[in-house]
Amino acid sequence: MRKEDKSKIRFLEILEIPLVLFHVFYNFDKTLIIAMKIRDSLPVTRHRYSCGFSLFEMLIVVAVIGILSSLIIQTLSGSLTDTVRQVHDRRNAQEIAGLATSAQAAQADFIEEDNLRATVENLIDGVEVTDGAFRDSVFRLENRLSEGDLTAALKFLSLAGGEVRLRIPGSGYRS
Repeated sequence: MRKEDKSKIRFLEILEIPLVLFHVFYNFDKTLIIAMKIRDSLPVTRHRYSCGFSLFEMLIVVAVIGILSSLIIQTLSGSLTDTVRQVHDRRNAQEIAGLATSAQAAQADFIEEDNLRATVENLIDGVEVTDGAFRDSVFRLENRLSEGDLTAALKFLSLAGGEVRLRIPGSGYRS
């Protein structure tokens, strides 16, 4: 057989597939009756264990589901831990910024120019106001921050124009 004849036969086979599918869908009721007759004419072989699953198959399924769920839980708990840590650090920064705003309003002298860490450490140690309406008042951060908590909170603070400001990355919000 020549190569041209083979390509013509292949082309006709490709055209034949949609025609068969069209015939099946167009005459669906007749096709269904024929399929049921073919099914009924086949010999029925029933095995002793043909219905249901074996215990081994069920154990494998349970093991796979357990492994997948543990991976998902571990992934979600890791991202949740990071989020909780970031919220904790942001809350510490808000507390420091609020205390700094109050101390500035009372005219307390605690700002160290161009040194945010020293300024915040002054607030942690406590600043006493010497004159004005808040005379003899002490502005102090009540809860002592660990070195790690202080470093993490400083990421959300800035010192500009003699003021401690809260900055939230990505939002453009400044207090």
